[in-house]
Amino acid sequence: MKRYMLTAILYLALIPLAQAQIPRTLSYQGVVTDEAGTPLPTGNYNFTFRLYETETGGSPAWEEGQLLLVENSVINAILGRIIPLDLPFDKTYWLGISIAAGDELQPRTRLNASAYSLNASSVTDSAVTSRKIAPNTVVRSLNGATEAVTLTAGNNIAIVRDGNNLTISSTDESGRDSWRLSGNAGTDTTHFLGTTDAQPLELRVNGERAGRFEYTEPDAGPNVILGSQFNQVTDGVYGATISGGGDAGKFFPSLSPNKVTDRLGTVGGGAANTAGFFGMVGGGFTNTASEAHSVVAGGFNNMASGRKSTVSGGSNNVASGDYATVAGGSENRAEGSNSFAAGKSARALHEGSFVWSDLSNNPFISTASNQFLIRATGGVGIGTDAPGSPLTVNGTIESTSGGFKFPDGTTQTTASRSSPWQKAGILQNDIYYNAGNVGIGTSNPTNILTLPNGSATDPIADAWTTYSSRRWKTNIKTIADPLQKIQRLRGVTYDWKSSGKRDIGLIAEEVGEVIPEVVAYEANGIDARSVDYPRLVALLIEAVKAQQQEIQQLRQQQEAMHKLAAQLDILQQQVARISADASTSPPSLPRTQQTKTE
Repeated sequence: MKRYMLTAILYLALIPLAQAQIPRTLSYQGVVTDEAGTPLPTGNYNFTFRLYETETGGSPAWEEGQLLLVENSVINAILGRIIPLDLPFDKTYWLGISIAAGDELQPRTRLNASAYSLNASSVTDSAVTSRKIAPNTVVRSLNGATEAVTLTAGNNIAIVRDGNNLTISSTDESGRDSWRLSGNAGTDTTHFLGTTDAQPLELRVNGERAGRFEYTEPDAGPNVILGSQFNQVTDGVYGATISGGGDAGKFFPSLSPNKVTDRLGTVGGGAANTAGFFGMVGGGFTNTASEAHSVVAGGFNNMASGRKSTVSGGSNNVASGDYATVAGGSENRAEGSNSFAAGKSARALHEGSFVWSDLSNNPFISTASNQFLIRATGGVGIGTDAPGSPLTVNGTIESTSGGFKFPDGTTQTTASRSSPWQKAGILQNDIYYNAGNVGIGTSNPTNILTLPNGSATDPIADAWTTYSSRRWKTNIKTIADPLQKIQRLRGVTYDWKSSGKRDIGLIAEEVGEVIPEVVAYEANGIDARSVDYPRLVALLIEAVKAQQQEIQQLRQQQEAMHKLAAQLDILQQQVARISADASTSPPSLPRTQQTKTE
């Protein structure tokens, strides 16, 4: 485990408080580095502070844990803000500090003399005389009377003494000149419940302070401190308001009061929240609005440390730039002036930058001023809740100036029919628009889609679909004399004049004399321009069919000839046998009927 060391850069110092104001606190500031001198990274860390009566070993006489923000390896802590420093400070004490669950940093720090000023609460008997008492610190006379003073009860007033306690109360049961528990009537603006001097007024519930109203100075608003009896306003501050909250260990493991540290600050509630000059913390836990007019609405461990900065909620967010805003989420930073951050781990580090980040783990960081950055791995939808791309717009996208920049670095400023898409020069793969036609590599397309003649890079596709349904056709007839048409066509080889590329094909003019339907002509109707090679398939199909029909007829004739040849062969065999028989036997004379002659 990496070991750290803490170097004090500001001595422990007593924060002045009157003896009656609890708790008493000590200020501490230090630099945290590892053994190699590397600063502790900026972030929030749990620190534990302990006071010992021994330099080494032993058990702590006092202990307190705090969650502190470390910036540039510097920590600032107020000891005693959570657990009161109720030690007598009549002996030597050493301060031990540990970070998170790590070992205590060594060596311990010996408290200097200023901390022992807390022991001034103990005064030697008879050491205080009237000459040594500072003006306006104690009552040395009562309405000009000194030494033995007697209180005399007036009308409707009773004074009851119980030992050293004097109780002054109203005795008028009608309620005149007094406040009754059952309510009062006939009051006007001259009546009030409160004090006529500069002493604070407290409200108690079950014997514990539930509210305190402090007089500050003439023409300055009083401090209103409600809620926990440990909620507090720093001395010399006026117009502060703590509306409630604060915790004395009931919910949180340690004392967590709300505080206002500068004039006209406000804490609405929650616990362990702090507001500075004109700052406001609405609630939550361990939130701080430290700079002028800064606001933290709530959440956990948020900080608005820039002038007029705002954190709306969430956790571990920081708005440190002037006029900066963190809308919520977690671990966001708005450090540039007038910057905005929201989501998770958004970093608006530059002035005027807007950064919104999704739940991706890595920080999403601005790189320049006045940027508007969005990281949304699910896509950004405008007018649609189902974006299929990083940006999906259901509607019209308008560019009033500048146009649209494409991945190849070109900027398109118009797509209107009145003027074609153009740019300086004509490149092989540039796309142009003119009068409803689109051209690739040609700036004056005359067809719906026109490619340049003799292109060095031929277009390629998996398929080309052509409309061909019977629904769109009439006067359908079979191609006549397909073989004769094929025989009139001539396949040739040739070289393109524009590129010198060797190629094979047909001559459009020759094809036009035979099959004009597949040849396209220039506007003059005379000069041939192109051959629609795919449509020649229909001619070839019919030619193959006609050829197959002739082949079938030839096959039938051949079969008939085979049969005749077989019959002729049989006849030849019979003639041969007859000839053979005739050569081996004399011919017999035919019998004739003999007639007897008398």
